[in-house]
Amino acid sequence: MFAIPLFLVALQDAGPEQRFRLENGLAVVLRQIPEHEAVAVVVGYRAGTLDDPEGRRGLAHLVSHLARHAALPSYAEDEAEKLLREEGFFRRPDTDSRAETIQDLTYFQTLQPSRNLETVLRIESERMGRAEFSEALLEDQRKEVLDEIRDSRADPIKTAYNALFAASYERSPYRFPMAGLEEDVGSITLEEARLFHRAHYRPDRAVLVLYGALPENARGLVEKHFAGIPRGSEGLPEPAEEPEEAAGSRTVLRGAPGLALLSFKSAAPGGAEKAAILLAVHEIRRRLELHPGVASDTVERSVSDDIRARGRSLVICSLLLAPGGDAERVVAGVLEVLEDVARLPPNEGRVRELAREVRADLLADHALRPRTLARDRDGYLLRLGEAARDRMWAALAGEDRVTNMADRVDQVTPEEIRAVLEKYFSKKRVNILIMRPE
Repeated sequence: MFAIPLFLVALQDAGPEQRFRLENGLAVVLRQIPEHEAVAVVVGYRAGTLDDPEGRRGLAHLVSHLARHAALPSYAEDEAEKLLREEGFFRRPDTDSRAETIQDLTYFQTLQPSRNLETVLRIESERMGRAEFSEALLEDQRKEVLDEIRDSRADPIKTAYNALFAASYERSPYRFPMAGLEEDVGSITLEEARLFHRAHYRPDRAVLVLYGALPENARGLVEKHFAGIPRGSEGLPEPAEEPEEAAGSRTVLRGAPGLALLSFKSAAPGGAEKAAILLAVHEIRRRLELHPGVASDTVERSVSDDIRARGRSLVICSLLLAPGGDAERVVAGVLEVLEDVARLPPNEGRVRELAREVRADLLADHALRPRTLARDRDGYLLRLGEAARDRMWAALAGEDRVTNMADRVDQVTPEEIRAVLEKYFSKKRVNILIMRPE
């Protein structure tokens, strides 16, 4: 559920990356990967749930729906979206064109035959500067968003995670569900949606990434369609900063399946701490698998750092209970493991072993190699789209705050792991959520 973004690893067998910024502030990343005839295009905006105004939780999500289906200067309402789906590389709607609003950002992603690149750039430039929303479109998309919120509320796993995030964050809007709050979405006006779009969908808050079989004039096409869009003139408030120190919490819900979640507030993006936390998480995961009480009471166990671009993330231990499994015993077992890791952290030899394992996992999961294309064309091209999307994520997070994690894990020392264990994995700071079967 919480995968390590692809930006943390190097793409293999790809051409050099070309990065530049237009005068209007648009950050652009181009990478030539010529082994096929597809191009992945991703546009990301700093317009996530972090940017929702108080009392309008869900505005960013609703505006992404509107922008996806909006009328554009060259296309009638919903015509551009239909074109991206019908002309896409796979001719499969959810693969060829997708949009999503998450906590940090909103993005629009498409995978197209390279011959369609200029069409895509025209659509995305018009979406950025000149999308038009109507009352009818607002009501249609409001209904879709409200349905998403209700479906999410009916899903016990999503309900549990939403409750965990609400308990884990004190000030940050990360504590709100990504889809929004039903009462807020129901009262958003057309003018509010237009103002949000105008304020956030602008080049100086955006990143454009093109990966794949790019024509020689790819940069020229970008400049042709995007250089004329004016940069924004108004400053926007940054979301409230989450305090580093915070007391833990305990929440008990009823529902199936039985579940135990534990979260620890982690570090902000960038810095050596992230690499050390990644190795600590790997070691905690290994020791959890060896703990007899935890293993016997659960059927699935995971530990991961839910990485964020613009604020503190959570390290989350997720444990799906076996039939008859005792949630309290599982929680006690996890805390016991954490104490054990803090008391006996990995030594130099084990840290190097952890670094090799983590590095190998990262590179094996996300390498883009020609031989992979020959063996699994569809899988390769899907990874191409994911790589472009997560490269966008990295650029929005800030180039000075994000580097290649696969290289950085090699530099972690036992002292750094010991330090993050003491700083972030304290019993006093753990948030515990238990879902007991009804």
